[in-house]
Amino acid sequence: MGESVTGPKISSMAYIKPVVSLIVFVALAALIPLALGLLHPATYFGLMLGLILAGLFVIDIRIFILVYIAVRGLMEAFLGPTRISVGGLSMQMLGVLGAAILFGGFIYIIVNKVKIWEVSVVGPMLIFLFATLPVTLTMSEDKMSGFKDWVGTASTIVLFILIAELFANRRYLKMLLAALVISTIPPLAMGVYQFVTDTGNHDTPGFNRIFAAFPHPNAYATYLMMILLLCIPLLIETRVRWQRIVYVVLCGAMLFSLIYTYARAAWIDLVAGLLVVGSFRYRKMLLLVPVGIIILLLLVPSILERFQEALGFSQGQGSMFFRVEMWRYLLPKFYASPIVGNGLGSYGVYAEEGLGYYYMPHNDYVHLLVDSGVIGLGCYLAAIFGVFRGAVRSYFKFEDTQLKILALVMIAVVISYLLGSITDNLFRAGATQTYFWAMAGLVAAATRMTNTQEQEQLETAGQYKLASVET
Repeated sequence: MGESVTGPKISSMAYIKPVVSLIVFVALAALIPLALGLLHPATYFGLMLGLILAGLFVIDIRIFILVYIAVRGLMEAFLGPTRISVGGLSMQMLGVLGAAILFGGFIYIIVNKVKIWEVSVVGPMLIFLFATLPVTLTMSEDKMSGFKDWVGTASTIVLFILIAELFANRRYLKMLLAALVISTIPPLAMGVYQFVTDTGNHDTPGFNRIFAAFPHPNAYATYLMMILLLCIPLLIETRVRWQRIVYVVLCGAMLFSLIYTYARAAWIDLVAGLLVVGSFRYRKMLLLVPVGIIILLLLVPSILERFQEALGFSQGQGSMFFRVEMWRYLLPKFYASPIVGNGLGSYGVYAEEGLGYYYMPHNDYVHLLVDSGVIGLGCYLAAIFGVFRGAVRSYFKFEDTQLKILALVMIAVVISYLLGSITDNLFRAGATQTYFWAMAGLVAAATRMTNTQEQEQLETAGQYKLASVET
């Protein structure tokens, strides 16, 4: 692509001093309005985090991506409530950051002449973005919400492209993998605190559903599911004692937290993903997973209680019945504009018309049909399938064990993601989208690195043969 495979090193003092100076300056400057009572502490930390990330983006885009991945799970808590007002327009800091990633990443791609078409999923997603933007701006029932969704989707695709471009190097791949693992620590601590203090989400009567810093327990559960699917194979494969201990602790904490999100879809998604991993590589897992489920059902009776609520479907009760009724109500909106949809953001307005209050779709396929039509849903699924196809090809192509594991994990994550999209809101979950596309970018970068190495080997072999002929 535009840059050499190795790229500039991230180990000189050139970036450390500016970053430290930036952090100190922002912290001291923001203390003044904080001391005067003009800033809420959460707003203070949110502004600091946002400005520091913006500075990192300018100083070193790789460092920005690593820090962004490591802290994205906390941003809903700190940047979500923080708003920036310009004139009569008020915007969430999180939305501003997404727009900055989109704009800054776009500039980087243009300046460095990144060959985005080399990544198979980019084509369908660009069609999705170009098709949905004019419809959203002209037809959407909630243009502001729709545009926010569009920017969020576009920024995650730009992030995917940047990772595939900048991390096609074994050292950088390890750093990104470390950032994904490190990202679990703060949310796990917050989730355990919510469990101990009974301060989780109590919208479901009788359940204290932990959500850490995520907007909803389901979003947190999907994140845990994806990272668990990453960490469990790494635990199995690692031979370094301290790494094994770290993975055991993290996997145990993530499994505990996933259980107490009481997110049924994420439970099923994790089981499906583990069975996929077991089918490809670890056959013992096909036996251990069912045994583990039985043990958990015996140790944690509330798991069955959580499923009982969904069993009332045939009696016209339960959340599943409620969701299906919502889909039946909203599908006629799709029939009214089946090709391009009604514009992103419209689903929530239609749901509010039918229910009397805003309600998330709990089905990404119906959601995208209503908002973006057949074109939008088709392009979105084509991109996801592109990720899946690329991961399968890479799995059978890679000879390196660790790279092979990354490809296998992505295969399992895609299957679990598609399954979870049937009853959940993954498309609009910003953090979930970020981690999904970051993991996809990780595999794309590994594939590009391997392809480049093979090309270099072929060129070297060709030069050797040519030299032999000449002599």
